Amino acid sequence: MTRIGGVLLVALALAGAGASAHGGAAPKTLVDRPGAIRAFAQDGNAIAYIASNHTVHVQRVAGRGRWVVGSAAGSYANQVPPFLALAGTRAVWTQYVGGNIMEILIDTGVPAASKAKRVDLLRRNSISTYGGDFVGGLAGDGKTLVYGWASICDVGDSECSRFQVSGGGARRVSAGSKTTIAGVPPLVDLALSQGRIAVVPADLGTSPQLDDRRVPLPVENGPVRVYDLAGRLLSGFTPSGTVRDVALSWPQAAVLVQRGDGMKAIERYDAKTGALVDANAVPAAATDLSLSSTGAVYRVGGAIYLLARGGQQAIVWKVAGTPIGLSIEGHRIAWAVNGPHRALVRALTIGSSGY
Repeated sequence: MTRIGGVLLVALALAGAGASAHGGAAPKTLVDRPGAIRAFAQDGNAIAYIASNHTVHVQRVAGRGRWVVGSAAGSYANQVPPFLALAGTRAVWTQYVGGNIMEILIDTGVPAASKAKRVDLLRRNSISTYGGDFVGGLAGDGKTLVYGWASICDVGDSECSRFQVSGGGARRVSAGSKTTIAGVPPLVDLALSQGRIAVVPADLGTSPQLDDRRVPLPVENGPVRVYDLAGRLLSGFTPSGTVRDVALSWPQAAVLVQRGDGMKAIERYDAKTGALVDANAVPAAATDLSLSSTGAVYRVGGAIYLLARGGQQAIVWKVAGTPIGLSIEGHRIAWAVNGPHRALVRALTIGSSGY
């Protein structure tokens, strides 16, 4: 074994669907279906995914209950990747419809309902132009679902002299309705755990950080804020770098940050106090951070890494493809992956050597 850049590299014989470095056990296949999977999420003992025909599916991990709870189909469905989150067996997802003006529908569905319900409608200019509303993430945990957004005003708006963030926040989802969480700023990313949300605020400056498509971005070297569902600020911290991903497993928070030199690190915080617990360097291509009481996971291409107690990192599985919706729930790491003709959802159970 060798250690390079703080990462424990374990020799793998990579072949077929993947290879293990966590003790030999192979992941279980929870879904095997033709076509592709567009989005994946998990919570508790259930998983959700959006299939290639845009149907939204929920099923128990044990496979004894499977349902179609709605559809993400729309005129932009093949151009804009959908968001998806799950709380228990209730799913929430985005649907993109419209013409010159794109309407971003936020729908929710549950197995017992006859059809999905509309929660919200956001609007933005078409994907070839600028301005409007941008979803900043969906998250689910237990019985709670939330989503966040930020709005960019267009230079064509008489009240806006330049591209800038003009609104946004976070809302809680219930059966066919929404509740704004007061005090939460416009955001570009969020995470949820046990009734608390960690948010990455959007740059609110008069000349904010935007990408080439004028999509809101986080403040460079900016903060993370933790709120309860009543909008009370619980804590905050400012990582050493720009936040590229945030995760929450109360009372722990973690962020994937990019330093000024382009390198990345995962910083872990006490979400109650905002105190830094530890920081660990990760590969510059790291993405898709997720956190549970067992540890943190992220991926580099098709390699899935576990960051465990003491900062030890190892590849726990190598996926022949790109993991979709990679996340950790307790001791279960799960993801979807598309092959040439079929799509799989796989789950890997790891030991208790996490944080």
